[in-house]
Amino acid sequence: ANGPNRNCCEDAASNEMDPTCGCLVISSLLCGKLGFKRIGNMIILKESTVEEIDTIHGDMVQRNQIDYIVGPYWPMLCFVTYPLIISVSYLTASRAVFVTDNFNPTLAGIWSVLTFGLCYALFSVSCRDPG
Repeated sequence: ANGPNRNCCEDAASNEMDPTCGCLVISSLLCGKLGFKRIGNMIILKESTVEEIDTIHGDMVQRNQIDYIVGPYWPMLCFVTYPLIISVSYLTASRAVFVTDNFNPTLAGIWSVLTFGLCYALFSVSCRDPG
């Protein structure tokens, strides 16, 4: 059920697929509607063609290179992890970092860099080619 077919995502919600969860159903619906390709359970957002020299024959060959890809559990990142991080960070910022009584610009800068760095790192992990 989960073969090398890169043009179809509808079978991601199949009962034959392991593991079946809500993330795969959401991925299959969006992938089918928006026309993204896939490899296994990962959705290819952007793919480009690269020309390179074949080391054996010396000919120019074209191969596909994956630029942006999301894993099968991206809905968990978008709808659970990011809201948790943003809500806890907002509460921390509003009650401890950006208070008007005792504002510390160094603390505010460190908090901002760490919070945005965490969100960027999670995005990078979820949108890169694992291989």
